[in-house]
Amino acid sequence: ARGPYFHPDAKVDVAAIVVDGIACPSIMLGQHWDDWLDDEAFILREVVVMGFPRIPLSTKPLLVAARAEINAIADLYTGAHPRFILSSTARGGFSGGPCILQTDADAFSIGLVTESLVSGDAGPESGFFSVINVEPLFICLEEHSLLPACQRADWEGFGLPGRKRLGGA
Repeated sequence: ARGPYFHPDAKVDVAAIVVDGIACPSIMLGQHWDDWLDDEAFILREVVVMGFPRIPLSTKPLLVAARAEINAIADLYTGAHPRFILSSTARGGFSGGPCILQTDADAFSIGLVTESLVSGDAGPESGFFSVINVEPLFICLEEHSLLPACQRADWEGFGLPGRKRLGGA
């Protein structure tokens, strides 16, 4: 219905769109800000990524869910925010999809699939998934007044030095 709404930093590969007319569940975003991210707490945890990779011979796009494991947390020279490095078959079409971690208490998104990491001319299927942390998602949503009410209390303007926070604070 509206968008795309891009992250205020053009170097950050995050955007949001608003869709009307469909009922779908919401996925809560985690609360692990860039500066607070404990690398060791996530290593070897199983996650689920979702997206729409092309499926040969399929008559329509299909939502695909795949299990993956967090192998590392890296700061890449291509961006300012930490990336979760996942082992799974990286395929085009997962970009923009959520990466969901299940805990004993609940499930939440740890970030957004942004890119495949490959060496040289290798195909995406030979590399790793890169998942950007949640902080730039919060920044993008707040920048465009799209942050859902259920997430506002968790955010409180972290990561936006010098910017106006929600609620006019």
